[in-house]
Amino acid sequence: MPPPESVRQTAKELILRLNLVAHPEGGHFREIYRSSPELSHPLLGLRPGATIIHYLLQKGERSLFHRILSEEVWQFVMGDPLELLTLPPDSSTVHTQSLSLLESGISFFSVPPGTWQAARSSGDYSLVLCTVSPGFSFSDLEFLNPSAPRIQSLSDDQKHRIAPYLEKI
Repeated sequence: MPPPESVRQTAKELILRLNLVAHPEGGHFREIYRSSPELSHPLLGLRPGATIIHYLLQKGERSLFHRILSEEVWQFVMGDPLELLTLPPDSSTVHTQSLSLLESGISFFSVPPGTWQAARSSGDYSLVLCTVSPGFSFSDLEFLNPSAPRIQSLSDDQKHRIAPYLEKI
């Protein structure tokens, strides 16, 4: 279901003002920083030390479960709280963090390399910064396959919880 006109307009204005484009994992983004010179990483090769993007999720959009080979720090900027789900490689429990500037939330959360992650806005929209170090490369982006053995090892409750984050709308 699309968001109401007033909500779409606010998110739409941010998308236009920040020059955001559709992201393969869902939502909208634009890279705003890529450090130089590139550094040599023992596992990843030459990479910038860090990259930063603006990332916006509107009501009804979600970031699909994915992982990357670098650490990613999500930093809340504005809008409604962002619900960030993580599934560590050695765990069968999905963890949830609420990113916001409200008392019940935290303003940032660091996702370790190789940890599965997904997100959605808990309201009309959420705007965050995502800082990746060593810097992001689309070649590192891996989506969680709904039929992967990793999913099969989860409890029925956990499978139900992550199901909306496994396939594009």
